[in-house]
Amino acid sequence: MLNIVIFGAPGSGKGTQSELIIKEYGLDHISTGDVLRSEMKNETELGKIAKDYIEKGVTDKYGKLTVPPVNSGYTDKDDNWFRMN
Repeated sequence: MLNIVIFGAPGSGKGTQSELIIKEYGLDHISTGDVLRSEMKNETELGKIAKDYIEKGVTDKYGKLTVPPVNSGYTDKDDNWFRMN
């Protein structure tokens, strides 16, 4: 299993690099930002917490928001994916 994690500030090129990696290696990817925006749009419990964090300017330093949705979407059988924060 290959896991690649890309971290960076908004606008730092994570999406651009992700697209290159996807094209070169045929991987799938998870954008935690996309996951959280979807959760907020669907007004899920996680989305409500994420919205509260964002409105207060609180960081997710312990991964309480990003780990559960990312882990729930992919199982051990999914070998070709990477995560982008």
